Amino acid sequence: MLRDFLSRFNAYLSGHPGFLAKLKLLFWIKYWALTGLMGLFLYLIYRERGWRRKTPAPSRTAGHSFEA
Repeated sequence: MLRDFLSRFNAYLSGHPGFLAKLKLLFWIKYWALTGLMGLFLYLIYRERGWRRKTPAPSRTAGHSFEA
């Protein structure tokens, strides 16, 4: 059933280049919308966690002097 629909739709598109151009435009818009959403989510993660490096843990020997 799906295969028949897709073959008929393919035949329709081959005969209507104007509709094919509109479909290409819609896919282009969808691509940039999804790319924008990905950028938004990456920004939200960056804003929440930040890209700060962790500060090094304090040394166990801090404050102790081992002088001979």
